[in-house]
Amino acid sequence: MNQYFLSASSIDGAAVSAPSIFFQIVLTLSLLGIGLYAVALRRRIAALGNTAAMVTMAAMVLVWRPDYATHIAKAVGVGRGVDLIFYCWVIISLVMILNLHFRIRSQTEQMTELVRRMTLDNPVSEPSGNSNDENRMTNQ
Repeated sequence: MNQYFLSASSIDGAAVSAPSIFFQIVLTLSLLGIGLYAVALRRRIAALGNTAAMVTMAAMVLVWRPDYATHIAKAVGVGRGVDLIFYCWVIISLVMILNLHFRIRSQTEQMTELVRRMTLDNPVSEPSGNSNDENRMTNQ
């Protein structure tokens, strides 16, 4: 059992396991990547980039100090910090899905309007008054 514990201890004095630190490092590196993307996104969409950067920083704090999530959860009436994080994740995911739905719907409407305009601007004329059905029947 001692092989899973490092000699270092956490800030509150409890032993920190090696798998826990490895997972914290992986999460931190992932969040750093997301943070860099958020900074790059700020140039195009300032509000979204700033929000993503703040959420990423808060997530990094909670990765290294999970007890903060528990304190916040108890303050807002949720039992555990993990539950609070999960609820926040669900809400953020639903907002993102709704946003994507609206974007796809808007693009579909724009494409429909564009095709209508192209069709009305460039009508296809029928050759010599015969329809396609008549041409097929005479070629057989």
